[in-house]
Amino acid sequence: MEFRLTLRMMKKPLFISLFLSLMALVSWAQPDNQVDAQGRKQGVWKKYFSDGGLRYEGSFKDDKEVGTFKFYYPDGTIAAIKMYSDIGDGRCQAEMYHTNGLKSAEGAYIEQLKEGDWKYYTQDGKLVSEEFYENGQLQGQARDFYPDGQVAEIRHYTDGVLQGEWKQFYEDGEKKLKAFYEDGLLHGLMESYDFDGTIATKGRYHKGRKDGIWVIYEAGLPKIKETYDKGDLLSTEEFE
Repeated sequence: MEFRLTLRMMKKPLFISLFLSLMALVSWAQPDNQVDAQGRKQGVWKKYFSDGGLRYEGSFKDDKEVGTFKFYYPDGTIAAIKMYSDIGDGRCQAEMYHTNGLKSAEGAYIEQLKEGDWKYYTQDGKLVSEEFYENGQLQGQARDFYPDGQVAEIRHYTDGVLQGEWKQFYEDGEKKLKAFYEDGLLHGLMESYDFDGTIATKGRYHKGRKDGIWVIYEAGLPKIKETYDKGDLLSTEEFE
C-alpha cells in the first residue's frame, strides 16, 4: 500500500514536467506567417527568395510591424534593419547596408514614407549626402559631400521639387557654380567659376532654357557672347 502511494506520488510530478515540456515545445514550434480571424498578420513572419534563402524576418501585431525587421541579400548578408515602434504606429528607424557590410543609408520612416534627416554613405563608409524629408517628400536643404567631408553641392526643395538657390563647390571649397531653380526648372541667373575663383560662364535661364545674353570667359575676361531666345541660339560673337 505504501509502495503504491509512493509510486503514484512520483508519477504526478513526472507527468507535470512532461506536460510543461511538451507545451514549451509546441509553443516554440508555432508556425510563422500566421493571420488571425480578421485576416491580420500576427507574430513572426518570414519570407524567402526563390532559392530558399531568407529574404526578411520580423514580427507583426494586428497587421502592423513591431520590433526589429531584418532584410537580407541573396547571399545571406544583411541588407537592412528596421526598428519599429512597439505600439504599431508605423514609425521605424532604418539602416541600409552595402553588400560589403558597411552602412549605405540611415533615417526614419513613418508608414513607409521617409521622414526627417537621412544620410547616405559610400561603400567605404564616407558620408556622401544628407537630405530632409516630410511625408516622403524632400524638403529644405540637401547636401552632397566629397570623400574628405568638404561640401560639393547644396540644393533646396519644396514638396520634393527643386526650388531656390543651387550651389556647387570645388574640393578646396572654392565656388564652382551658382544658379536658381523655380518649380524644378533652372530659372534666373547662372554663374560658373574656374578653379581660381574667376568667372567662367554667365547667363540666365527661363524655365529651364537659356535665354538672353550668355558670356563665356577665359582667364576672367569675356571671350564669347551667345544670344538665346528661350533655348534657341540666335547668334554667337567673339570679343576682340
